[in-house]
Amino acid sequence: MALVVGVVVLLALLLLCGTISTPCVATHNSNSNSNSNSNSAVNLYVDPVHGSDGNSGRSPAQALKTITHARDVATATQGAVNVHLASGNYDVSRGPFQLNSTHSRSASNPVTYTAMPGASPRLSAGRIIPHSAIQPAHGTPAGGEGLSSKILQVNLTQLGIHDFGSIQCISFTPSPRTTGGGNDCLFERNRPLLLSRYPNVNGTSGSIRTRVPVFLGSPSVQAIYFDDELSGYEVYNNTFFDCQVGVFIGGGRSHHVKFNTFEQCDTAVHVDDRGLSWQKSYCEVGGTFQQQLEAINYQQAPYAQRYPPIANIMQEMPCYPVYNQITDNLACTCKAFLDFNATQLLEWRNVIANNDANATAGCVQRAHQYSQPTQQHRIDTHVLSRLDGNHLNSNWWLRPASFHSWQQQP
Repeated sequence: MALVVGVVVLLALLLLCGTISTPCVATHNSNSNSNSNSNSAVNLYVDPVHGSDGNSGRSPAQALKTITHARDVATATQGAVNVHLASGNYDVSRGPFQLNSTHSRSASNPVTYTAMPGASPRLSAGRIIPHSAIQPAHGTPAGGEGLSSKILQVNLTQLGIHDFGSIQCISFTPSPRTTGGGNDCLFERNRPLLLSRYPNVNGTSGSIRTRVPVFLGSPSVQAIYFDDELSGYEVYNNTFFDCQVGVFIGGGRSHHVKFNTFEQCDTAVHVDDRGLSWQKSYCEVGGTFQQQLEAINYQQAPYAQRYPPIANIMQEMPCYPVYNQITDNLACTCKAFLDFNATQLLEWRNVIANNDANATAGCVQRAHQYSQPTQQHRIDTHVLSRLDGNHLNSNWWLRPASFHSWQQQP
């Protein structure tokens, strides 16, 4: 096992030296045995640009192409082996480079990975995105504004990239922890912890799902903050612990706040009608908001095509917090679940239903237990258990057939 650790240390040295583009020679040890081993060691050469795994690898002219193949050849070779790496990128497209007990050697017969003299090899766990895959943003709202020459897009799934990350734990940072300034943003499986002030989430529309904001209990700390009539977000399957406000809806519309769990929050969900008071001049008919909409021809493609409700938004109670859905949420030991008059919200075409504001303490921990991959429950709004947390599960995004996104609202 000690030798395996030694191999990993050599690899770490190689990674460091390759990253800063300086030659690096790593040796297993500095005792007298290393000199005799280097004299009798088998030398293998790897060149990611000009090499071929069909070569012998015994000379620079016969260099192998991938470090993974060189590893396998070295493992099958008797005695000490020196693997010399030429300049270039050694990335995942040439095989994942992993070392385990099957590659372990004796102290007298080590495998040494080293850069060739003057070379700068780079070992990367990433995937190179070819220039040909980068395209202008045609057919998008950005392209419709004439910005396609400035905004580019890449379809990562077409490049074979499907893993876009898992839980991201970010703590002790200033606010905002997360910002989304465009349309159709997705914030998924995050753990914002101990943030200063409030972690804003800004944008026009998008999804926030499987987040775990915790210990945000200082004054004026909102876990998810939809400021100044920000609209059109889907907030699904998040847990909120010790927050001043869990979800803050600042006068906006068409938010879906569903299947979330709140504990020890002053207010689980905040809603206000700022569009009817100090922001009225902005959103009323003929105001700044309508002027900005008309400047981008909002009743025509691409905006009206991508976001159908926007075409009639000035006839659908502008300035009012309408079409919000606050349903199927769970709260325990919170001072208040909702801080706005529910009757008034219902009159304004909102939906508030199936929320349990008086659950037993510890509801966040129970939610985490039911969100583990071993649980294979599926959301069903008609048979929803408020006691065992079945609505909080790894397949929560398989939405029920009755679900309609905000773009489909009348």
